[in-house]
This record gives sequence, structure tokens and C-alpha cells, in this order.
Amino acid sequence: MVKSFMNKKSIAVFSKLVIIISFEFICMAIMAFGIQDKTKYAAFGIVFAILLVGFALFLPKNILKIKEIIVFLSLTGLCLFIKAVSANIFQPTPVADYKTFYETALYLTENYHYTVNPLYIALFPHVFGYSEILSLFFKIFGTTTTVAVVLNVVLSVLSMMFLYKIGKSFGGFSMAVICSVLWIVFPSQSLWNSFILSEPLYTTELLGFWCLILKMEEVQENRKKSIQCAVVAGMVLVLFQMSRTVGAIVIVALFITLFMVRISEINKKNALLMLLMIAVFGVGNQLATHHVESRIGTSTGGFSWYHVCVGLEESTGGKWNEQDWNQVLGNVNRFQQEGYEKPAVEAQKEERKLAEQKLKNLSNPIRLIKTKLKTLLGNDSSGIIIHLKYSDVSLKAKTCEKIEFSTNSFYYMLVVLSMLGAILFFKDPKGNIAFSFLYIIGLTMGHMLIEVQERYRYSIVAFFLIAASYTVSQLSSRKNKPTSQGFH
Repeated sequence: MVKSFMNKKSIAVFSKLVIIISFEFICMAIMAFGIQDKTKYAAFGIVFAILLVGFALFLPKNILKIKEIIVFLSLTGLCLFIKAVSANIFQPTPVADYKTFYETALYLTENYHYTVNPLYIALFPHVFGYSEILSLFFKIFGTTTTVAVVLNVVLSVLSMMFLYKIGKSFGGFSMAVICSVLWIVFPSQSLWNSFILSEPLYTTELLGFWCLILKMEEVQENRKKSIQCAVVAGMVLVLFQMSRTVGAIVIVALFITLFMVRISEINKKNALLMLLMIAVFGVGNQLATHHVESRIGTSTGGFSWYHVCVGLEESTGGKWNEQDWNQVLGNVNRFQQEGYEKPAVEAQKEERKLAEQKLKNLSNPIRLIKTKLKTLLGNDSSGIIIHLKYSDVSLKAKTCEKIEFSTNSFYYMLVVLSMLGAILFFKDPKGNIAFSFLYIIGLTMGHMLIEVQERYRYSIVAFFLIAASYTVSQLSSRKNKPTSQGFH
């Protein structure tokens, strides 16, 4: 019995150490990029982090004496107001991916079968996932771009509600409020809401999934309710997968959290509920694929080796490039013309060969990883500014300066606080915050292989926000009993 306990404890300690080292490496790389390229904003971020830590250390006990329901409703109203106002500061014209999302949703509003360019969707079915959801709102509220922006605002409010629940589970009322306030302030998230993009949707789905997992464990003694939570969680993860094909990363992160970091608490019920959730996700994912294929009239291509091929292109630092793009489209059209039953599948097979060839011929993989890491996480302003300009928004130098200051200072503050949170996590007897660290690590590692874009950090920063809130909450309650109470 004692030996078994010690073995479990060793696994938990080892898991925590690996997570902390990996996470701190990512954070230190971010701060190194910041100090090198955005020195002023990195300095502001560090100062703001110190001020917030000081606030947490000297926060009077029971400062929040207002009724919780009043605080929650006030935060919700404030979130709605801030996100609505900020989403209308700029009116970008839909271009590139944003235009594709809009036009696909527009077509699906009037037609069940997607016949415009079905091979494109067969190659990139995640485009269909978000566009189909958007088309449902187009059918009800009209087809202007404003509908998409309003949907983003509503999703932002839902995300805040989920963050409130997550924060309350980990650190009680204080962490719930901190999470919510940081989300309301979150500058780049507010600005991204003016675009037609899938990030607000799949981030909301991911946070909702995590809330369901928390609820599942909270009610695990109630067989019926815990099973319902597991089933719904699996279904939400399917919706997430339809818009962002990284469901496997989420499952691995959750598995490590529940079965390694918290190994001493694992029991048969937890294991069975996890298996049920995964089973629902697996079956649901197959049904979702069949649904997409029924609407586009052809088979989807499966795993996107195209994105791996792009991610391994050294000349463009793993970002989109015209040569790979023309190549995959040319191949899929060629296979269709040659009479192949599943042209998208064949095209992805070709992309796999090209990806393997690129991997073997990498001249400087360390430099490629550094470049991709900088693109993905180096700062939080470049994506917004580049995409606004590309979307026909005229930005004055002063406006760009304001965007850089607000987004980057806030971002580097979150990173610094998260670094401290990772250290506090080691002594946390529950260690539930591991899921945040693992999602950041997993998605970052994934993008070191596949294509990177600046906006792909959107959901990562949301999880930095949770980790930063955890830090402030833990510090503010240092003289009280631990507030982390498991998945409750």
C-alpha cells in the first residue's frame, strides 16, 4: 500500500516537473522575444505583473463582500458592453480566410449541398465547421457581416461566463472575478471580434468543454448526471474539432491532468467517465465527418498533411506560401479529373510524401522552430495590425502605437504571472491548473510541426489568462487555507 502510494506520488511529481520545465521554457522564449523586439512593452508587462502581484499580496481579506450574483451580473454586463464597443472600433473588409468563411456561410444559408468548391472543403473541412454554424445565424438574422461580429461578441460573453466557472472551481470567488476581469480587459481578443473568424467559436467551445469536465467530477457520485456531463462534453469536443482540428491535444492534456498529475485521486468512476467521453467524441467525430461529406458530395481528405508541408517550409518560416497552396489545389483537381473516387484523400497522400521529403531535407530545424515560435507567441500585436491593414483598414501611426501598447503590455503581463503560477502549481496538492499549462504546451508543440499564423495564439492567450488568474488568486490566499478544491 505504502509502496503503491509512493509510486503514484513519484509519477505525479515527475509529471509536474516535466510540465513546469516545458512551460517555463516557452514563457522564457516569449519574454526573450519581447525584450529583443518589443522592449518597452515587455518592460511594461513586467511592471504590471509586479503591481498585480503586490495587489494580490496586500489584498485585504474578504474585500469582495458584495453578493456573488450581483458581481456576476455586473461582470457579464460590463463584458457585453466592452466587447460590443471594441468590436466596432474598426470595420475590416473580409479578405483571405475571413472572406472564405463569409462566402461559405453565405452559400450554406441558401443551399444544403455545397457545390461551389467542394474539393476545397474536402481538403479543409474545419472551414466548413465554423461556416455552417455562422450560416445558422445568417438564416435567422440576415447575411450582413455585422451578424458575424455580434456572434463574436456573444461568444465572448459566454467565454467569460465559462472562465468565471473555471476560476471559481480552482480559486473560489476571488479567482472567478480575476479571470472575468482579465478577460474583459483582454485587448487583442476584443479587437479580433471585428473579424469573421473561427477563434471565438472554438475557444468558447473549449472553455465550455472544460466546464463540463469540472461539472462531471463535481457530480460523479450521481451516476445519471455524471454520465450526462460526459456525453455532452464529448459532443462539445466534436463541435470544437469541427472548427479546430486539435481535439487530440485536448484529450491528451486532460488525460495527463487526470491520470498522471492527479494519479493519487484516480478511481474507476473517473476512468469510465473519461472513456465514455472519448467514445462519444470518437463516434461523434465520425458522424460529423459523414455530415460534412453529405453536404459537399465527396470524401474529406483526413489528416491535413498539407499543413505539415507548409509548417516545414523553411523559406517562409512555416507560414502560408503560394507554392504549397497551388500544389495541393492542383493535385486535388488532377486526381478528380483522373477519376479517383476520393481525390482529397489522394491529394493529402501526396502532401504526406512532400512533408516527409521536407523533413529529411531540413537544413536548420532549430532556426525554423525559433522562427515559428516567434510568429506564434513572440508578441500579441503583429497579427492584429497586419490583418487590419490587409483588410483595408487605414491605421495611423498613433493608432498602431496604442494597439501595440495595450495588447503587448497585457500579453507579457500574463506570461510573467503564468511563469510564477507554474512554480506555485508544483506545491498545489490538486494540480488541476495543469490542463491550462498542458494545452499551451501541446498546441505550441503542434505548431512547431504544422503551419503557423499569428492569430493561432488566440486560444493560447486565453489559457495564459487562466494561469495568470491562478497566480494572483494563490498569492492573495497564501495565509488562508488552499483554495484549490479539485474539479468542483
